[in-house]
Parts: sequence; structure tokens; C-alpha cells
Amino acid sequence: MRRSLLLPATLIAVGLLPLPAHALTLNPGTDLSRVEARARDTGPTPETVYDIANPVGAPTSGSLLATDGTINYEASSSADYDFSASGLATSFDFDMPERSSAFTGFYEETYFSPDVSSTYAFSGDFSSTHSAPGRTTLSITLTDLTTGNVVFHNVQRSTETQNESFVVGGQAGDFVNELTGATTGLLLSDHDYSLIQFAWINNAPFGITAGTGSGSLTLALTQVPEPGTAFLLGLGLSILARRPSPRC
Repeated sequence: MRRSLLLPATLIAVGLLPLPAHALTLNPGTDLSRVEARARDTGPTPETVYDIANPVGAPTSGSLLATDGTINYEASSSADYDFSASGLATSFDFDMPERSSAFTGFYEETYFSPDVSSTYAFSGDFSSTHSAPGRTTLSITLTDLTTGNVVFHNVQRSTETQNESFVVGGQAGDFVNELTGATTGLLLSDHDYSLIQFAWINNAPFGITAGTGSGSLTLALTQVPEPGTAFLLGLGLSILARRPSPRC
């Protein structure tokens, strides 16, 4: 009888023990996070237009749109962003006219600290089309500011490919490929981190092209159970394994 009573009590203890509240602290230091949509056409005075959001001064999710153009020509960039305890997600779309110095892209700079040690996983892709070979760039860098170590770094850039497609963690660029670290790993609690990522399309060095681009980038975070939680969970499973089979 004791054994049959001990199992439910243990399982109830494990089931009712809540995981620590999982949260990200944005801007734990003096640096400010921001997301920017950027677009540039070539009017009489070429100028890059920005639509900027700061996730602390603004909602932690939202949409940005930057457009710059003259009659019959227009460059545009849109970006949707979402900051939450489960990670950071951004999707984007670009449209670039066939004009010299035209440019569209997005830039994201995020400073955060997880209050619970968490595993991370990067995913995402970026594709572009050009009317002729043009420039396509994707760059992601995650840095542990507490130690000064680069956790993950990936740059892919093409200058001679008409239709390009990049996957996070890949090396598909025809001009630049840089890869340091892994797309999955561990972020430590109370460490400060920076995530800087951007994507853009613009004209090739020796030509004028029109182009479009779209993609999405995600940094997913999953908290690691505290030692006490992991111990009780293991204890409950161990007792469950030892429970005698019911007899007919």
C-alpha cells in the first residue's frame, strides 16, 4: 500500500512544481535595441529613408514600412518584428526599382539577457530575385557581451547571382561566406547578449538592376530546467519505472 501511495504523491509534487518564470530583459545595459526598415531610390537627392522602432519605447511587436521614390520609381522595405520570452522573430519584404544607387533592406540590433539559462536555435531564410546579377546580403551575429565571445556569426553575400537563396547557417554566397559557431547552443542566465542581423538587396557593382527580396529570421529560446526541477522529475520517472504491474 505504501508504494502505491508514494507514486501518486511524487508525481503530484513534480506536476505541481512550476518552472521558473521565463523572461527576456531587453536593454539590460546602456545600449538600446532597435529595428529599422530602410529604402533608397535615386531622386534628385538620393537619401535613405528609415522607419525605426525601439522595442522598449514602442510595443514589443509591430510592423515597419519605409518607402522612397519619385514618379514611376519606388524603393520599399517592410519588416514585422516580435520580441517575447520564447525568442525573437522578424519577417521582411523588399522591392527595389531599376535605378542607380537603389537599395532596400532591414537592420535589427537587439540587446537582451535571459533570466533563466536557455537553449537557442536559429532558423530562417532569405531569397532575392534581380533583373540581372545583383547584390544580396544576409548577416547574423550573436555575441555574449559578458564574456566578449562571439556565440554565432554567419555572413552570406552574392554579387553575381541573379536569383539567390540563403539559409541561416549556410555558405551559399558567391562572394563572401563566414560561419562561426553553431545554429544551436546554450545561453546563460544573467549574461548580456547582443543580436545584430540585417538583410538587403542593392545594385551590382557594374550594373543597374531591379529586384525583390523576402525572408524571415528566428532565434527560438527554450529554458533549461533548474537542477531541483530536473531532480524531482527524474525521481518521479524512476518511481514510475519501479511500479509493479497490476495483477489480474
